Parts: sequence; structure tokens; C-alpha cells
Amino acid sequence: MGECVILRGGGAFFGDLYTATAADVRADRTFFGNGSDDIQQGKMPVVAAINQKLTINGIYNIPAGYHGGQDKIYQEIPTQGATTVQANAAARTIEIAGKYMTGNVTISAADNFRAEYIKRGVTVGEGSQAITGTFEGFV
Repeated sequence: MGECVILRGGGAFFGDLYTATAADVRADRTFFGNGSDDIQQGKMPVVAAINQKLTINGIYNIPAGYHGGQDKIYQEIPTQGATTVQANAAARTIEIAGKYMTGNVTISAADNFRAEYIKRGVTVGEGSQAITGTFEGFV
């Protein structure tokens, strides 16, 4: 009686049906893919979790590679609500640089802003709020 060895195995491998390339697979993984009948090593870099705070109008270039979903890119923009400024003779600086305004800045009218204090014929302001001076005296 004859002897026979039966090998158990899978079917044929058709590598041209697979589309993954080494650049598509994480560097810490192996795979069967396009271009080879052999096991290949992935080449896509695995990127550690990113925690990046952006400046106002800042840009962050996200590195290529596999990201595990833990990345955090954010901004903390200071805000300032509505503000009323009392008009007076001295210059005033309202500290709003680098802030996002969440309300209007209102400048109150000056109490002494009347026609009798403005030189005759000079118009101050615009539209319906304009005042034309009537003062003709000497200073």
C-alpha cells in the first residue's frame, strides 16, 4: 500500500488584489499588501499625542502619520464684554489688545460739547449728530 502526505494549507495569495502599501500601514505593524507576496513592514510613523496651544491667528502644522485620537489643538482667547467709556479731556486707553470683544464699546457724550463752545462755522461730527459752532469771542 502506498503512502501519501496531505498538506493542509490555504489558497493562493493574489497580492495584486491588495492596495495597501508600506506608507499606508503603521510602522509598528506587518501586513500582506501591494507589490509583494511576502509579509511587509509598515512605514507610516506613529505620532505621539499632541497637546498644542495656538496663539491668536496661530498655525500648527500637523505631522503626517498615524494619530491615536488623543490630539488636542486649542486656543484660549481672552474676552471682554461691553464697556462704557466716559469722555473727558485726557487721552484714555481701553485695554482690548489681544481680546475678543463680546459686547460693544460705548463712548458717552461730552457734557460741554455744545455749539457755543465751538468756533463759528466749524462743524464737528457727522450726520444728524453734527454740531456747527457759534462761538465768536476771543480767547
